[in-house]
Amino acid sequence: LTTNTSALCEEYPIIKTSSFFSSINSECQRMTRLLNDLSLLSHADTKINWSLELKLTEVDTLLLELHDTFYQTAHDTGHNLNLQLPDTVIKPCQLDGQRLTQAISILINNAMSYTPKGSTITLSLLPPKDKQLCICIIDDGPGIDEEHKPYIFKRFYRVDQSRHKKEHFGLGLSIAHEIVSLHGGQLTLEDTVPHGCTFKISLPIH
Repeated sequence: LTTNTSALCEEYPIIKTSSFFSSINSECQRMTRLLNDLSLLSHADTKINWSLELKLTEVDTLLLELHDTFYQTAHDTGHNLNLQLPDTVIKPCQLDGQRLTQAISILINNAMSYTPKGSTITLSLLPPKDKQLCICIIDDGPGIDEEHKPYIFKRFYRVDQSRHKKEHFGLGLSIAHEIVSLHGGQLTLEDTVPHGCTFKISLPIH
């Protein structure tokens, strides 16, 4: 369908100015994201094409790059994006940097989507403790009610069905959870004090 709409634009350039075309194009992009997400999760279920390419990865550098990537987007949406790194040197860890970047990107996008303008989102790397590396994505938004917390990593679950954003299908957190689990780690949700959400990625290091 996307290919067909692109072909129509080449044949009839005036179509690009039509509100109908804009609506169709937007819907195509939504469906593409949905199919890509479903494909990722199906691979996770069957273990087909869902593996890690473990390499020595500098996690602090990875977070710096993510901060640089999302800084302008956060600014454009009225959010403040901060980065907190430990003073101590963090040794490189055996991780799949690409997969981990994907998981953290989902959590940053989630924070920007569900917190109001003026909110602060913080990427935080904690010093290793008990052979665990901890990365936190912290926001000071409205938070999530207790009744929803047990289900947030389930597929297609959305906290507020009446006010959800159309581009979200309730799959992002499931994908992030799968990626962290594949690393042998845990993705958990805690409350930010006094309000907000803290998603914590705990990864084993050796």
